[in-house]
Amino acid sequence: MPGIEDDADKQQRILMKSLNSILAFMVSFILLSCSSQYSIKEPTKYPLERSITEKSLIQEGINAYERGDYDKAVSRYQEVLNSNPDNVHAIYELALTYSAMKEHKKSLETGMRAMQYQWPQLNKVYLLVGTELDYLGKQSDAIDLYEDAIERYSNDFLLFYNLGITRLSRDEIEEAKSAFKSSVVLRPSHASSHLALAQSFFKENNKIPALFAYCRFLILEPSSDRAESARQNVLSIVFGDVKTDKKNPNRITVSVDPDEPKSEGDFNNLNFFMSLNSALQLSMTRNNKSARDSKIDIFDGLFSIAGGDASDENKAKFVRQYYIPYFAELAERKFIEAFVDHAILDLKNSSNTAKIFLKWSEDYKWPAEFR
Repeated sequence: MPGIEDDADKQQRILMKSLNSILAFMVSFILLSCSSQYSIKEPTKYPLERSITEKSLIQEGINAYERGDYDKAVSRYQEVLNSNPDNVHAIYELALTYSAMKEHKKSLETGMRAMQYQWPQLNKVYLLVGTELDYLGKQSDAIDLYEDAIERYSNDFLLFYNLGITRLSRDEIEEAKSAFKSSVVLRPSHASSHLALAQSFFKENNKIPALFAYCRFLILEPSSDRAESARQNVLSIVFGDVKTDKKNPNRITVSVDPDEPKSEGDFNNLNFFMSLNSALQLSMTRNNKSARDSKIDIFDGLFSIAGGDASDENKAKFVRQYYIPYFAELAERKFIEAFVDHAILDLKNSSNTAKIFLKWSEDYKWPAEFR
């Protein structure tokens, strides 16, 4: 019965085609449903060329913004957009101004408008939109946006930094550390990234890694409110395991927690050495040794010993590859006194050695990548 079989085959093909169409529609619908309205989409609009008048008005707006005159800045940008709605630079500056005014919804909406344009500085727009999403409690959307933006701008350290900040606010420590590590590798001079990485280490009780990251931050930013807080954390790490008997002040005990996290490497031996040295220096301080000299000896010993740690377990870790060679060389070059005066005591030392130390630090060749 060939005719009947042909009809059956034809009906089956029609049915399968219908099922495939339905399946394709369902997959598209699911993907569309999962896609956030804030997701990065390929820009489809082109910014129009700015006239000399528009450039002048934008500069007036920027000047007003920098003076804190946000209303005037908004009026200038709006004036530009009234005549040229596709001036993406004005759109971005308007969004930035709304953010400074804490008009976060307006800033987000305006930033989303700027994301539609093919603009060379879209990474700045993504940073702003992600920040506004974070402000508005949309952390998941902010994370998705940052990660998508990083695929497009993999060398933008601020995208990694902002991603880390959002991750840290959700107690996603491992993910936050990963983002901050990328940030400090891309921009070793960005103090905030070192501070955020130190805080991430400190939060999980990874004391030695936190100490190195805090010290690097303090070299970059020794004089600020957050620098003072970082200094207190450094000293709490250095002396935290050293206890003095209240009844017998000359009795000093040292205790090291063997269960400290080892996600960044095993630093138990270094921590134990540091604590013993701190206890020794504490006792010597009571015998007329200055607090400054004690700190110099503590950090000299710590950085020198750390440089000799080449254990297989640690050498593949970030702290061993990134921070420790810097501080080991610092000790080798006899910059410990300058370091302590500058970063730990904030003494504004203007000696020639201090200047040489800061110049060396500024010119130091940091690893270009982390494996």
